[in-house]
Amino acid sequence: MKENKEIYIITGATGGIGREISRAVARAGKNVVLACRNEKKALDLAKEITSETQNKNITFIPLSLDKPESVKAFAARIKELGVPVKALVNNAGIMCKDYTTTDDGREMTFAVNYTGTVMLSVLIAPLMVKGGHIVFTTSLTRYAYPKAVTSIDESQEQFAQLRTYSRSKSALTHFAMYMAHCYTSLNINCADPGVVDSDMITMHRWYDPLATLFFRPLIRSPRKGAVPALKCLTLNTSGNIVTYHSVKDVPYKYIHDSRHGHLMQMTRELLAKYDVSL
Repeated sequence: MKENKEIYIITGATGGIGREISRAVARAGKNVVLACRNEKKALDLAKEITSETQNKNITFIPLSLDKPESVKAFAARIKELGVPVKALVNNAGIMCKDYTTTDDGREMTFAVNYTGTVMLSVLIAPLMVKGGHIVFTTSLTRYAYPKAVTSIDESQEQFAQLRTYSRSKSALTHFAMYMAHCYTSLNINCADPGVVDSDMITMHRWYDPLATLFFRPLIRSPRKGAVPALKCLTLNTSGNIVTYHSVKDVPYKYIHDSRHGHLMQMTRELLAKYDVSL
C-alpha cells in the first residue's frame, strides 16, 4: 500500500457489483482495501485488478460482517495502518433462502445487511478524512414492506426470504439518513443499483431457470449496477438515494417518522451489547 495515500474500503468486493466498484476505484489510482470473507477469491481479485489497471495498491483485509469480533478486528487493523480513510463503500449483502443464525444466535440476513454494516460504519467513521464518503447499498425491495421494520433480529416465525431482505434494506436506509444527520463532516448517501444480474437475484426456488431465461437478459450488468455507488463517491452532499439515472433527496419518512426513532433506539441497544457506542 502506498504510504500517505487515502484508502477506499469496499466490502463484498468479490461479488459482481463489488468487483466493478473495486476495478473503477483502482483504475483511478486509489489505495483499495478489499474487505471480504473469502481470502482466495479476494487475493485472486487483487491480482486480476493489478494486472488490468497496473495499480499495485490493492490490499485484502478479512471481514465477516456476521461476526462482531471480525468487524471490530477489521476496524482495528485499519486504524493500525495509520492511513486516513477516504471512503467506505458498504456493498456486501446477503439474502438467505432459509432461516439461518449467526454464531451468537442472530438472524443472518439482518446480521450482515444491517447490524454488521452499521457497526463497521460507526467504527470506521472516526478514521475518515473530512469530506470522506460512506456509501450504503440499499435496494428497490425496501418499497415492498415500508411499514415492517419493527425488529433488527427476526425470529424464525417472522422470517421470509424476500421480506426479511427487504426489511434489512429499509432499516439500512433509515440508518444511513440518521448517520448523515449526525456526521456532518462526511458525505453519507445510499446507492440503489436497481435489479442487477448477480447471484443476489437467484432465489434458489423452482422458478430460477425461468427467471434466468426470461428475466436476466433484461436487467443491468454488474458494471452498470456499480454506477450509483461510484456516483456517491463524487458527491459533496449527504442524505441522497442515488440510482443509475438520478440523485434524489431521501423521503421525509426516513428521518422524521416514529419508526425511525424506534429503529435507532433498537440499534443503540444492540451495538451496546458489543461495546460499540452509537
